[in-house]
Amino acid sequence: MAKFNNVGLEEVERQLLFQRDAALKAVPKMIDAGVAVLIPAQQAEAAKLNISKRSKGALVESIKADKLIVAGSEQYREVFPHGTDKSHTKKGVRNAEKGFVLEYGRSNTQGTRWMSRANEKAADAVVEAQLAVWEGETNGSG
Repeated sequence: MAKFNNVGLEEVERQLLFQRDAALKAVPKMIDAGVAVLIPAQQAEAAKLNISKRSKGALVESIKADKLIVAGSEQYREVFPHGTDKSHTKKGVRNAEKGFVLEYGRSNTQGTRWMSRANEKAADAVVEAQLAVWEGETNGSG
């Protein structure tokens, strides 16, 4: 008959619980750190689109993040243009719609992929900012 000895298992369990608690505390802060890098990147890329000089900057200024969304074990914040630009018409145009059309185009216009470019350019910096928060929260033991 085989014999099983579990010496040290309590320490492993303690470390796993520490990691879980650290993650629960750090993840919202990590998301905020990533958002703080991503918003200026999207704003800079959107500002490059004003070739005609018609824009009043409503799209650029409207790029913000939503509140933290918690869906089960998933947490995230969405970054996109918010609000309505009423500078051209009384009814106005939703900034998200303008951003979508500029990103993907229409039947008569080609998309610029401005948001995709911004997200790709900022990806490494977002990860670095989030990693810095994680290491700060876990004292580098993560």
